[in-house]
Amino acid sequence: MTYGLHEPGEPLHLLERNIQCRIPHATERSVPLGWFITPGTQPEDLGARLEAHGLRYDEEEPGMSVDLRTLPDRVEIPDGVRVVEVLDLATLELWARTWGESYDAPEAKWRSRYEFRAAQGLGPTVPYRPYLAFWGDQPVATSELFLGAGVAAIVWVGTVPAARRLGIGAAVTLAPLLDARRMGYRIGALTASNLGYRVYQQLGFREMCRLPVYLWSPEEH
Repeated sequence: MTYGLHEPGEPLHLLERNIQCRIPHATERSVPLGWFITPGTQPEDLGARLEAHGLRYDEEEPGMSVDLRTLPDRVEIPDGVRVVEVLDLATLELWARTWGESYDAPEAKWRSRYEFRAAQGLGPTVPYRPYLAFWGDQPVATSELFLGAGVAAIVWVGTVPAARRLGIGAAVTLAPLLDARRMGYRIGALTASNLGYRVYQQLGFREMCRLPVYLWSPEEH
């Protein structure tokens, strides 16, 4: 999925151009377009403007944050579970496949995510850093760390159905945040699904706002 945001103070004609440019970009890559409306977003009728361009209101996601200094050092997980940063293409393909199973996404979507991340590169020089949880030899959960503007953001947390409610989702969320803390970051942030909300609360995250989400999908057009 590709995302859109409107910069405060951006002239309206540039906003319209921004929306218009995002849709062909998503179409070319055959991925959905998601647009978050953040607190203080201007203009106030941005939702209506997005709908006029074919996006539809999807949901309102809680925006949550945590002081990384307050994080626990570990969470209870089954024996044999380990979380690793993805640093090679073979593991990245496992990550994408596991993400697809966690989100019930078709093969075309998880392969598109693999190709996108592979093109960006892996390791400490890129802002997006995928993490994968293994239970024994089996990949069972994913997350991704995004570093920017002094904040460590967590996205794409997912656990395969057979491994849920065992603390693995919390572990794959915690590991990249602890890495960010060691790098000197102090604030962690994420948006929460209904499935993950209580998990994040238990790690110390607190809800700060609500973010309306608008979606455009190539399958619907």
